[in-house]
Amino acid sequence: MAAHRKFTFDDPEDSYWNQNPRSAFFDDTPSTSNAAAARAALDELFESQVRFGSDDASSTTESVELFAENGIASPVSQTAPALSVPNEEVMLCGSGMNASTILYKPKIPLQNSLNIGGVWGLPEVGRVLSATSAASIVSEGSVGSFSNESTTQLDYSRLKSEHRKLQKHLEQVRHDRFRAADPILTVRRLMNGEAVTMDLYRSKKEKLDLLDEALNSFDGNVIIAVVLFLKRSLSDSIFREILLLKSVAADHYVAYLKEMEDFDQLTTTLFALGRNDEAAMVEFSVACRKRDPEQRVQCLKRCVQSGFSDPSLTSHAKLVNEYIDLLQRQIPINAADEAAIKVGRDEAFKQFPRTISLVGQPLLTTLYYCCLYHYDLPVNAFASPLSLKEVFQIGEKQYTWMAISALTRLK
Repeated sequence: MAAHRKFTFDDPEDSYWNQNPRSAFFDDTPSTSNAAAARAALDELFESQVRFGSDDASSTTESVELFAENGIASPVSQTAPALSVPNEEVMLCGSGMNASTILYKPKIPLQNSLNIGGVWGLPEVGRVLSATSAASIVSEGSVGSFSNESTTQLDYSRLKSEHRKLQKHLEQVRHDRFRAADPILTVRRLMNGEAVTMDLYRSKKEKLDLLDEALNSFDGNVIIAVVLFLKRSLSDSIFREILLLKSVAADHYVAYLKEMEDFDQLTTTLFALGRNDEAAMVEFSVACRKRDPEQRVQCLKRCVQSGFSDPSLTSHAKLVNEYIDLLQRQIPINAADEAAIKVGRDEAFKQFPRTISLVGQPLLTTLYYCCLYHYDLPVNAFASPLSLKEVFQIGEKQYTWMAISALTRLK
């Protein structure tokens, strides 16, 4: 047609579209631009993803404002029947809860579908479809579709279960706090150098089990740690009884006392274990360490009365007595010689000055000393070489050799 024919609505309520320039969109015109615009609008409406939130709110507000400008009541604000499209296929893009796109495929021409009893304009159709699609998606796949009461009940059940587990764990910790750990675990911790509390082992049986496990580890440090714990927590009689039964533990304990130089406890332990010879030798070595000659003599005498009083050590006791006699002879000789050196009356001390003290020297060294400085003294003098030979029963060859060595030095 050459003449331009304009489409108009017959319903008075739709007279707005007859007066508003926007109604030209529905004009029955062969214009290519209008057809392309309508096709693009339909494609955007039916093939794009459904828009939520601010898009719907803004479109609704814009439509209401548009109606208000023209003095016409907005159909959106009125109660209108829901738009039904019975001849359309609804396709959901996606599956299950993730369905996000709704496509409507019309089965009838657009013009006929818009003319079905009291049809609204295209913006209202798009808004209704969008709202319907959004509502369906929210009701089917959004978080709001879940019941708040169910979620609260689920959270409460989980918290209650977790609280029950924590209570059981706390009770177990409180119970284990005052209960001794397994000996194997304790020994393993000791071997790793970790801090361990052994005071929880209270009964004798528990302590013996701990000692047995320590002995099975073949770790000297662990054995010593357990033995020291037993020494601290048991009486002396029970502790000595355990050492008699556990010889390996006793050896480690004795070695520890020697290293720590706790000689009093060492001698007591050795005597308790029946190792009298070792105890006597420990006492003898302790006495010989005394620097004061008088104290050394006193300690040796006590040693003879205690450790060397064992009948099996009679020969050793005789040697200790001879050493005591030698010291008792060396002490006055050394004191007299020091006095003579101060006076300067003996030429031998000037010719051969002394470098060390005579006290504590061996018997042959003492004999050589007496031959060098006091060879001419009578037998009844302490410093006489003949007196030393007689008292200590020095052999003739030994005496002759020492005397010749000293006299040749004088000549």
